[in-house]
Amino acid sequence: MKPTTKIRFTEPQIALVMRAHPTCNLDHLTELSFEFDQAGKIIDCSGTIKDGGNIDHDYTGSGLARLYETARRKFTTRQTSATILQFPNGTGVTQDKLLAQVWFALAASQGSETASINRDRLEQIDTSDIADQIAKAVAGDLEAQRNLAIRLYNGEGIQRDQGAAFLWVKRAADGGDAWAQTTFAIELRKTKTAESERESVRWLSLAADQGDPRARFNLGLQQLLGTGTSVDLESSAVKIIMASLAGIDEARKCFDDVRPAFHENSWERVFNRVKWSLLTIVMGPLVEGHLDGIRQLQETDDGSDNALWLEYERKSAETMFLGEGSPLDGAFGEQVIVKKIFVGRAIVEGKLVAAITINLRDIVLKDGFPVYWKPTHDGMNAAAAMIGYLQAREWVRYSYLSF
Repeated sequence: MKPTTKIRFTEPQIALVMRAHPTCNLDHLTELSFEFDQAGKIIDCSGTIKDGGNIDHDYTGSGLARLYETARRKFTTRQTSATILQFPNGTGVTQDKLLAQVWFALAASQGSETASINRDRLEQIDTSDIADQIAKAVAGDLEAQRNLAIRLYNGEGIQRDQGAAFLWVKRAADGGDAWAQTTFAIELRKTKTAESERESVRWLSLAADQGDPRARFNLGLQQLLGTGTSVDLESSAVKIIMASLAGIDEARKCFDDVRPAFHENSWERVFNRVKWSLLTIVMGPLVEGHLDGIRQLQETDDGSDNALWLEYERKSAETMFLGEGSPLDGAFGEQVIVKKIFVGRAIVEGKLVAAITINLRDIVLKDGFPVYWKPTHDGMNAAAAMIGYLQAREWVRYSYLSF
């Protein structure tokens, strides 16, 4: 029997085609295979219909034609992607051993003994960093699974294969990786079926519970639009604000657009549910020759809440930050008003210093609305430099904590 090449499309790959061409009549197929002889002549085409599908449904239209075009290209260029699964003589038909190793690994994890043998054989002859990453991914390393998915999707050091990338994302999502759960949910949502949209909400909720800002933003969008879940404007606002506070620029732009649609009476409830970020500015030691008495009191701190050096730091911070004309204006890109600060002790590099902590709910715009976005890195560096100059400090540093 002459060897043949079978090119198989799995359900995720069929879904990719349907996203690009929504009118394709492939929605009831779970797989489809084309088999070619060595000359490239097609000798068989077969598929599997989903449970409940209509066996009399016409699957021979534009969808099938598009998959066939893809299969022909893959056969002609001898490029193995997620479609080539036949390894008749144990050595395989792919010229990309790394990609073959990826698919052998996936098949082995599903219980294929032959695939496991071939995967081990390829691991022995390939010592590249990707081969090592594949081995770690197979062993259940979530970071390796995530990185392997990204490299497969982008074709970084290995032949690009979106189908394989999708499956490794799913594997990492099943293992609890928040990034993978969010990415998998977004891919599910793209299919635009009611079932997949509901499932995407479940995955986004799992990732959002772990604090993933992308998950919060996407879940907030779906709650806003009623995609896969009921409309919940307040929960949507909470999640979009928290995603914006975590640095998701799209979340801020989205909230800028939808904010006018919310009733004023709802904001207090929303604000109480938001876990607001904390901005901490650490005031380094005073330079030598400037207020040496305060510096000496700081170095011999008695630990009391009313220590004179700490009282000095509180008064200085209140003068610097409270009210209008805050040095934080540039960091937020708008005029802001700081309503409340907390000044306490911190140890940095073995030295006792003052730390000013501000809850972002206490930094408001001119209309009294709290800032709901992360300050820029360059803006905060500029603010720290200005504070250090005005306060005669050896250094000033900052940290930003989002939840």
